[in-house]
Amino acid sequence: MQLGFVYPAILSGDSTETNLPLEPVQHTHKLAVLAYLLLFLGMVFGVTAFIGVLINHTNFKSTENTYLRSHFIWQILAFWTLCAIGVAVVMTWQSTTSTVLLTIGVVWWLFNLLTGAFFLHRRKPIPLFN
Repeated sequence: MQLGFVYPAILSGDSTETNLPLEPVQHTHKLAVLAYLLLFLGMVFGVTAFIGVLINHTNFKSTENTYLRSHFIWQILAFWTLCAIGVAVVMTWQSTTSTVLLTIGVVWWLFNLLTGAFFLHRRKPIPLFN
């Protein structure tokens, strides 16, 4: 089996060129969608963001050689960066710096998740990780 011919067919979504089913990629795609939804809900219910990043960490190996790898990296980085911003906001709670950091964090969080969801909907990798 020549892997060079298998993966482009999987990435393009055309399984007619090979005899391999697309179920593993479609299943992982659904997990990426679920993780994005949980990360979005994490703005209101913080625990859902933890569940979303847990999904990313536990299923990371299944995304090797797929366009989904960049989405899982993107979601993990977005989560941990927002956690760092959250710690900075808590540490500067009594100053106006916390308001600025909180605003930057929310805007950054929304931008990252909307950008990722846009590329995931198009079944494309995040360009930053190519």
